[in-house]
Amino acid sequence: MGPPDDGLRGWLLYDGSCGMCARVVPWWSPTLHRIGLGNAPLQAPWVAARMSLRVDELLEDVTILLADGAIIRGAHAYRWILRRCWWGFPLWLVVVIPPGRWAFDLGYRCIARHRHRVSQICHLHPPDPRSLQSTSCHGVPAPTASPSAPGDGPPSDIGG
Repeated sequence: MGPPDDGLRGWLLYDGSCGMCARVVPWWSPTLHRIGLGNAPLQAPWVAARMSLRVDELLEDVTILLADGAIIRGAHAYRWILRRCWWGFPLWLVVVIPPGRWAFDLGYRCIARHRHRVSQICHLHPPDPRSLQSTSCHGVPAPTASPSAPGDGPPSDIGG
């Protein structure tokens, strides 16, 4: 199965086993879609096949995988998104220069490190692991096939 939208610039990849991530990212899906990003859990089979990271490394940070194969991780991923949203641009200006950059990076790292605790405290339970392979973007199923097959997998097929 190919990507749900040929016009995507890339994919925002998040930890689908994290209740907070699994709630927040799909909630922002319409905004992400407007700037050309689909979303999928890092646990999706095509993600591991596409990225050359160990599973524990893969799950450390939110990741943007662009159509050209570029990878943007962590706080840089959020800055990338802010730069492309009209309402996020003023915030982007603050978080690209010190000391805003340092504070943003520290805040991101703190939240990323403790995201499972936050999920537990706030009763944000992760979805059923079986559903991670069929996570959707705008109601269209995400690709689940290996991207090595012609016409399959998002990064090699995404136009943009």
